[in-house]
Amino acid sequence: HELRTPVTILQGRLQGIVDGVFIADQALHQSLLNQVEGLSYLVEDLRTLTLIENKQLRLELEKTNLKDSIEKCLQMFHERFQFKGLTTVLNLTDELVCVDVRRMEQVFIALFSNFLRYSNAGQINITTVTTTEHWVLTFEDEGPGINESHLEHLFKPFYRLEDSRSRLDGGTGLGLAVIDAIIEAHQGHIYYSKSKSLGGSCFTIQLKAQANLSI
Repeated sequence: HELRTPVTILQGRLQGIVDGVFIADQALHQSLLNQVEGLSYLVEDLRTLTLIENKQLRLELEKTNLKDSIEKCLQMFHERFQFKGLTTVLNLTDELVCVDVRRMEQVFIALFSNFLRYSNAGQINITTVTTTEHWVLTFEDEGPGINESHLEHLFKPFYRLEDSRSRLDGGTGLGLAVIDAIIEAHQGHIYYSKSKSLGGSCFTIQLKAQANLSI
């Protein structure tokens, strides 16, 4: 069903162009491109979850500073964040962590997509802190936050906070499930809480600190 809906929409619009119902202007081309990109993300998310469920996900681990990856992924969202009135405040340290960089960038893109979809205009704080045991990365926004009734199912596949809204803006309900699965594959954890500083959502990713790294 998750694949059928966007495929049906895409097929209908393309058929409409062939039949002369729709004018193939720039706006329609952009809409079709958005549908294709959405399908691409959905297929990759499904593939990732399938690999993890079958214990076939192979991580290409390396010791790295994720600061550059976070900034790289943020740059991809710069114009869209600006359009929505979202500004980012970074407080990132230079500690190394042992991760699959490509998979962690998949995590960051999914999180930023989530903020773009659900956050109010305002500030997003991204912070790293290191303890003797853990490297901790937090993402916080100004709201509206997530109702407690959703928390039990938050990281389950295909769970949407607002079903109709998510379908309209391209949400698949897989983003947080994929994040959770990738972080778990790294033997880490992700938590949701209420942001104490901004009042909205706070997602916390916890991985092993540099002193505990092994490849």
